[in-house]
Amino acid sequence: MEGHDRDGAQQLLNEMRALEPNHWLTIDARARLAHYDTDSATLLNCAEHLLRKFPDTGRFLVSKLNCLNDLAGREDRLAFLKEICDGPASEPIFWQRYAGELADDARQHGVAASWLRRAIRARPSDGSSYRMLADIRWAQRLREEALDLYRFAACLEETNEECSKAYFAASRHLKQTDVALSFLDDRFGRFAGRSSRPALTLCWAYDELDRIPEAFDVLDKAIELRPDDGDLQLQAADVRASYGDYETADRHLAQAREKTHPVRWLQSRAHLARCRGDLQTAADCWREVVEADPLYRYGHEMLAGLLADMQG
Repeated sequence: MEGHDRDGAQQLLNEMRALEPNHWLTIDARARLAHYDTDSATLLNCAEHLLRKFPDTGRFLVSKLNCLNDLAGREDRLAFLKEICDGPASEPIFWQRYAGELADDARQHGVAASWLRRAIRARPSDGSSYRMLADIRWAQRLREEALDLYRFAACLEETNEECSKAYFAASRHLKQTDVALSFLDDRFGRFAGRSSRPALTLCWAYDELDRIPEAFDVLDKAIELRPDDGDLQLQAADVRASYGDYETADRHLAQAREKTHPVRWLQSRAHLARCRGDLQTAADCWREVVEADPLYRYGHEMLAGLLADMQG
């Protein structure tokens, strides 16, 4: 799966099924393949099968919960999370998830914050809880307190891009853009050789500030450090296409062809085609995407929009 050799992975799974179809490793391998295919129904079936073998196992509970995000309503997820939090498998990761669901309702902000404070006491070095509490404080218009929490989260979770993006967005709102941009630039300098994500976050920040040449420069430097990173090549293609540099976008897209998930590659190809005004190619790509991932709502929205533009 890491090499995007899906056929090879399927062959190995078939061999495992022939040897021992009900072994937990076989079911787990099937779940990994379903995750790659974004097949939430199969993934949920695997998670429930594994939970029957190993009740209250955190990893399998998380897998089921992730499936319920796609396949169930909010009330079902809340009920499932409350059952976990009140049971023997209760752990900070589930307190966080429960708080996240509760926080969608402003009337439950106090309860959600209490679960997050409990998670922080249990795991004070887990930045995710600080970020979620910051979201609640921001919604309550306690902006300065929220900014401190966003900063704590970004420092504790140095490899979590969402925490860094949230800190940048909050800092920009409070007129502290330069401080946050310096923070992102420092992350890029320290981690760019090990992952493309700090580069993509810094590129996103420059894009938000309309400093496009600097965004291009970050992508070029990151590709020099990680020339075989397919996801980085696709992101570079997307950014270049958005600003009309189709030749460079074509080159990045070709270089990523065998190095990334085929559905992700199709999305970038569709974006490039639409930027060029080739709506038919873009629609064909999005049609392949939604056939591969029927639950991908954004893909359906993009396809429907393109069909409306072409056919009314």
